[in-house]
Amino acid sequence: MTENITLPKDKYDSMKETLEVLSDPELLKDIRDGIEEIQEGRTVSLDKYSKK
Repeated sequence: MTENITLPKDKYDSMKETLEVLSDPELLKDIRDGIEEIQEGRTVSLDKYSKK
């Protein structure tokens, strides 16, 4: 038996983008590295960065 699910296009697009991110090992590594940098306090404020 086939079942159909209906959802708004924006929800579908969001789910599709999430799957694309989760399917990209390099992008996932970059995200994890960024989270680690934030947790370790290795950040630059937007004000300081924009003055460079």
